[in-house]
Amino acid sequence: MEVKGLKNLKAKLKRLQPSPADLAVVVEVGAKPIENDAKERAPYEFGQLKRDIHTEVKTSSTGATATIGNSKLVPYATYQEYGTLNEDGTQKVPAKAYLRGALSSQQGRAIKDMSAAVSALIKKRTKGT
Repeated sequence: MEVKGLKNLKAKLKRLQPSPADLAVVVEVGAKPIENDAKERAPYEFGQLKRDIHTEVKTSSTGATATIGNSKLVPYATYQEYGTLNEDGTQKVPAKAYLRGALSSQQGRAIKDMSAAVSALIKKRTKGT
C-alpha cells in the first residue's frame, strides 16, 4: 500500500509545530487581560503596588508559563492579597484578593484571546499551502 502525498503532509504538519517563542507570545496574550485587571483591582494609596504588577513568561521544551504578580520590591503585596491576622487571630488587614479576583474574572477572556492567537499562528503557518 502506498500513500501519496505523505511526505508533503509531514512537511506541512512540521510547519505547524510552535516554537518556544510562539508559545511565549500566546501565553503573553492570555496573561495581559489578567495583569490589566489586577492593576485595576490593586489597592491604591501611593501606586507602588499597582505599578509593580507584571507578567513573567518562561518557556521550556514542553511549553510556556506566565506568572502574574508582584516582585519582591513590594514586600507588602502578599499581605494585601491574603490579609493578615493579629496574634489573637483577629483580622488586622483584610484580604483584597486583587490577583485572585483578576484571574477569576478574566480567565474566560484569557482563554479566548489565547485561542485567537493560536488560530492566527496556524493561519500564518498554513498560508499558501
